[in-house]
Amino acid sequence: MAFQNLNNCFSFSVSANSLTSAKLSAFPCSEVVITNPTGSGQLLLIYDNNNTSDARAFAINSGDTVAVRGITSSDMLSAKFAANPTSPTIYCRAQYYSFSTQSYA
Repeated sequence: MAFQNLNNCFSFSVSANSLTSAKLSAFPCSEVVITNPTGSGQLLLIYDNNNTSDARAFAINSGDTVAVRGITSSDMLSAKFAANPTSPTIYCRAQYYSFSTQSYA
């Protein structure tokens, strides 16, 4: 069997604020890597499946990067900052699970 890599990766950025959550762009994937590039202890809140309750959000500290797995599209996630940042850009990469085989021919 020959290996066929079906992994299409998409890097993108999203502008967010602290008032409303912003959906991530819609790319097919099984994980999204999200980076909070802000400084000064600015928290980035990540929500899944349109659940925008802060009590159920994933909090990402400034300068940290996380991978959210078990999704089928990056737009299943949305984000907002806990307070208004000076640089409101979030950096993301939609991809399939790291080091997983997608298909054999």
